Amino acid sequence: VTLQLKPGSISYHGEPFPVTHVYKNTLRKEEDRLEQIFKMEDESEHAYPTFIVPKPNGTVRSHTDFRKVNKMLV
Repeated sequence: VTLQLKPGSISYHGEPFPVTHVYKNTLRKEEDRLEQIFKMEDESEHAYPTFIVPKPNGTVRSHTDFRKVNKMLV
């Protein structure tokens, strides 16, 4: 995916959302799963706050705050 940013837009690195102790193991499992599927880079031009919510069936739903990037898109 390639997003076209408005001229003069500056990359955004948001503060991470805190992870509650209850979700730490679930988050670690999801990180491991995503690392197996995708090549995870240590550094990125942009970083947006994301958190997960476990679903009853054992999977997770991720939520990312894209409000800042939405303002920068053409």
